[in-house]
Amino acid sequence: MEEIKTFKKQEDGSLVITVKGGDVLNLAHDGKQVAVGTYEQDTKQIIDKANIKVLYSFIKNQYDSSVAQKETIEKELTTKLSIIDVNAIPPKVIGALSKTIDKGTKTFKESMKVLQQYIAQQTRKKQILDQLAFMNPQLVKMKADMEEIKKCL
Repeated sequence: MEEIKTFKKQEDGSLVITVKGGDVLNLAHDGKQVAVGTYEQDTKQIIDKANIKVLYSFIKNQYDSSVAQKETIEKELTTKLSIIDVNAIPPKVIGALSKTIDKGTKTFKESMKVLQQYIAQQTRKKQILDQLAFMNPQLVKMKADMEEIKKCL
């Protein structure tokens, strides 16, 4: 269920933010995550008139910080990791290779240094892509929240 937020300025100048959301309810069972149902959650936040600017500033600072972080990791992605193919070595093979290298002799480990660096870069690129996949929708939500709160200032 997608989260739905509404922002409404009250007669006394306070701001009421209503958040309706929900998701799948997963529980661990026999070593697996099992979808056993769903949950719904409704929240009502009441922000005093005097604190609407505080809320806006807090969200804006979080947004600006996240944008700066996103720019930093995107730069790393486009410079240091641009030639790395995240699918070049499958995760199972990476695990097996890493174990084999760790168990090897010093000479073997030294000869595998370039492969280890490539695996580390591939892993880092995958982490960055996952992080960006999480960050981008969050930034969109934060920006939308700021726009709605700004209307109430």
